[in-house]
Amino acid sequence: MGCMTLATRLYTRLFGTQVGSDTGGNRYFTERRDPRRRRRRWVLYASAPDPTLVPPEWHAWLHYTTDAPLTGMPHHAWQRPVEGNRTGSPTAYLPVGHDRATGQRGQADGDYESWIPPTPQTAPTPSLPTAPAALEDQYTLTRHSAYAVAANPRFEDAVELRAITTRDRSLVRAVGGRVFDSLADAQAAERAENAPTGADGRPSARGQFSSLRIGGAEIYIPGNPRPGSLSLRSPSPGNTSPGNATSPDIPIPGAT
Repeated sequence: MGCMTLATRLYTRLFGTQVGSDTGGNRYFTERRDPRRRRRRWVLYASAPDPTLVPPEWHAWLHYTTDAPLTGMPHHAWQRPVEGNRTGSPTAYLPVGHDRATGQRGQADGDYESWIPPTPQTAPTPSLPTAPAALEDQYTLTRHSAYAVAANPRFEDAVELRAITTRDRSLVRAVGGRVFDSLADAQAAERAENAPTGADGRPSARGQFSSLRIGGAEIYIPGNPRPGSLSLRSPSPGNTSPGNATSPDIPIPGAT
């Protein structure tokens, strides 16, 4: 009985009747008495308990598939002797190419190439709005700011240099103002326009100022402006120098 428990051996001795045995030495029993329920059937293994060592003819009887064991059936040449399950044992079946066998096998029709997932495409990072490219600075002349005049009233009719971009250049030229490409030229024109012409020695520009503004400053128009193309504002009434005669505003179509 080998490793069978003491309870199984005792039950077999008291109530069991041996029906037969197989070639492996396993013995098969059924209950001796005839109870109202069907009789139990069991096996006592010759060695360690292993259900895979039970032959098919006895396996069918143990599971009540047949009323009697099929030991009288003819044996065919293609039938192999019963072998226990060798999985996990040193004698387990290892196919060709198994890591514990040769590790190499021939190519087969069922072979396939391992699928490698594609590299995930990351969503493009939304580009932040970029500031417009800085335009090349150019220069023009405008009236002095109110802050400068308040600080020094002598600048009432004087002009000052102001940097503009090419975006403002068209407006300056449309009203008759001058555009300077170099700082040196703009500074020379500023000094020439601010040359003292009044009796009091105040700097007084000889042109006029447009009502159109660049950066809040009135654009200076030297010489004689083109009539009908700009709005002019004369210098202050106190200045009676020859180039600064008072003239009314000339409206620009569409300008406010």
